[in-house]
Amino acid sequence: MERVVVSGVGAIGAVGNNVKEIIENVLEGKTGIKRVKRLDCQGCWSDKGGEVSFSNEELIDLIGKNFRSGRNLLLERGEILLFKALFEALEDSQLRKEDLEGRKVGLFIGTSLCGFTELESFYREFLLFNKKIPLRSLLVYPLNCVSQRIRYELGIEVEMEMVFSTACSSSLHGVLIGANFIKEGHLDLAIVGGTDPLSLISFAGFSSLRSLAKEGSSPFSTKSVGLTIGEGAGVLILESEKKVKERKGVCYPYFLGGGCTSDAYHPTASDPTGIHIKKAMEMALEGLNLQSSEVILYAHGTGTAHNDMVEYRAFSQIRHKFKNSMISAPKSFLGHTLGASGVLELALLCKGFNEKKWLPIVGFSEPRPGLGKREDFYVSFSSFSSFDVGMKNSFAFGGNNVSVVVGGGKFLEEKESGCLKEDKIVVSGIGLVTGYNFFEKEKILVAMSEGKTSIREVSLVEGFSGKRKSQKVSKIDIERVEEMLGEKRIRNIRKMDRISKLAVLGAKMAIEDAQIKVNMQNTYQIGLVTGTATGGLESVKNFFDGVILNGVEKADAGIFPNTVINASTGWIAVELGIRGYTTTLCQGASSGVASLLLAERLLRWGICEAVVVGAYTEYSEAYHKALLDIKMISDDQKLYSYDGEGFVLGEGAVFFVLEKAENVKKREGRMYGCIEDISMICAPVFPNSYRDFVVKEALFLRKKPIYEKVELIFGEGHGHHQVAKQELKILSEMEKVIGKNIKLTTLTDYFGYIPGVNLMLNLGVFLLSNNEIFPIQSISDEIIKNKCIREKTNFSVNSALFSSLAEGGVYSCVVASK
Repeated sequence: MERVVVSGVGAIGAVGNNVKEIIENVLEGKTGIKRVKRLDCQGCWSDKGGEVSFSNEELIDLIGKNFRSGRNLLLERGEILLFKALFEALEDSQLRKEDLEGRKVGLFIGTSLCGFTELESFYREFLLFNKKIPLRSLLVYPLNCVSQRIRYELGIEVEMEMVFSTACSSSLHGVLIGANFIKEGHLDLAIVGGTDPLSLISFAGFSSLRSLAKEGSSPFSTKSVGLTIGEGAGVLILESEKKVKERKGVCYPYFLGGGCTSDAYHPTASDPTGIHIKKAMEMALEGLNLQSSEVILYAHGTGTAHNDMVEYRAFSQIRHKFKNSMISAPKSFLGHTLGASGVLELALLCKGFNEKKWLPIVGFSEPRPGLGKREDFYVSFSSFSSFDVGMKNSFAFGGNNVSVVVGGGKFLEEKESGCLKEDKIVVSGIGLVTGYNFFEKEKILVAMSEGKTSIREVSLVEGFSGKRKSQKVSKIDIERVEEMLGEKRIRNIRKMDRISKLAVLGAKMAIEDAQIKVNMQNTYQIGLVTGTATGGLESVKNFFDGVILNGVEKADAGIFPNTVINASTGWIAVELGIRGYTTTLCQGASSGVASLLLAERLLRWGICEAVVVGAYTEYSEAYHKALLDIKMISDDQKLYSYDGEGFVLGEGAVFFVLEKAENVKKREGRMYGCIEDISMICAPVFPNSYRDFVVKEALFLRKKPIYEKVELIFGEGHGHHQVAKQELKILSEMEKVIGKNIKLTTLTDYFGYIPGVNLMLNLGVFLLSNNEIFPIQSISDEIIKNKCIREKTNFSVNSALFSSLAEGGVYSCVVASK
């Protein structure tokens, strides 16, 4: 088991343009909180924020790099902030770009809004003045554009990529998960970043909740109650200790542990008891003997009365584990940088260990009533050097709690480390919500067997530009979904948006199918991992439309909580009572397979005993329009054809329950099939494109015996000729390695193409069907017909490969056996 050390840090925030500058300015008593200039905050509860003073162009000059991709795809502010922190962290770790080549590198990014500000301004002009929306803003909008751009600009291939979007806890997930991949030996280096720019949607949203402080926030203090929005980015380089010492690199603190829980309580507010936050911190501290240690907590510390009280209450219950402890709150000088805050603040904490410089709560007067004594809080502007362990907390909407502990390597010698377990991982429950509009799995299979499709004609949809049109979709009857949710006694149906209803129904059906009852004895052992290509686009549009057309002062506080990407995950946790590790991945077409990979690892690492894992994408007319404009939609869908011009858009939710086979046997549960292998490779391809890239033979050679078992391939089924050519080329390389030709099918003809969901849907239908293989119906190229299943076939297939090719050079495959 590898020991994980932080080997480089980088940060930019309102109070400084790098780690050194931030620390020096804060210790001189400076704060970055001031009146925001870049946004029109008229109508907001407060116009104060933590704004980075440089424009985008000035930041690029400050970075001093020539961004190749920026010539054809303008960089968005969140991306620029992250690159500023990234290049600082790489320099700090003494790593050059060429040093990353040939190493097992992972990329883990957390963000809430990266990509949005570019579209935000153009969409406003479209809405008010009917001005054209540039294609570049549609291409930069997806959250995962930033991870693709990092690979492209650094020119590196990475073994693993995950983009977390759990609102304010997003980036700290990257630390916890990246460290675990290094511990198991799958990676020897992880680039972990967090970024978020200032945005009108976040200002308007928190203003609608009356959460903003009139002046600068001072968490835990009587001086100023409320939060202050900020912007910034942070990056940590995590490495195995052995690799750092081999190259004589820098050693900051060690990763000592991490924990994650869900409150399963409310869409925005934390459980007032603090019990689940306490549990996350206890998970992070597990196995560490800190009775004689001095501990500093860089609290989540948003500054709101409720959040500060709950966090203090939770921390007070574990303080007896330490000799001494104090609480600080970096948001007092940075503002709340949302998804970036976890890594940004942790970077400052890690630097503090090497320089013995700790950052105080700025503007602190006296603790609020019920928050202990002044001595509990770190408010000194002079160095205090006795801390030997640091803890960083991040909490988010939906009750998502993450805690990470860093400190000296001596504590790892006391801690018993687990190892990667080679248990069989099986699917024990399946839930499908599709455009067929009936939700009994058997009925879906019957309809497919009869050759029926869920694709229907709807009213004509035009792109934003008006140049392209479409009227075919696979769309779910939301009233039927609501009816099913009512039958299953889901309580908060009226508060949920469309995408959350789909996700909750899928997850509920899966856990019922697995016959698992969630109770207080197992609630922390059950995890929840979801993937979505887009999040709740309809909620984002409805909220933002209201802000633009009616004014910030009339922003709808009822809609705002559903605009965060992980809102649906929060509703699932609330309705199912799941309080174990919970997260949301948002990375386009690879969202589902990345979620499946993470869920499998949570079981192998011993973090969970069962994981509810799913992928879901809603139908949104705005999304349909955008896809038309970027030429990805075609009513004349042709799969795996060299003249295919796009797909018919679908929507749906697919959920599984994953467990260890031995546990399912013990409780005499059902096993649909076994996950044999999940592999991912991410190439340096131009962002959001499907340009040529090479998947090395090594991907298939690593576990050749598993791939030799494959009898059938389920493809991405995207419908665009560029994607078809690339995927067929990759599968041809795989066939060369294993020495046999394998037939290909996919299910897009039946469900439409559902971004981020297709692989999961293919896998679910395969595991449910007996010996029936459903054919591809829409192929025109003679050269490919012999490769594909063209007619309904009955033959026994025990092992199949599920292929996923995502925009920006991400190829993933899953091997599953019945």
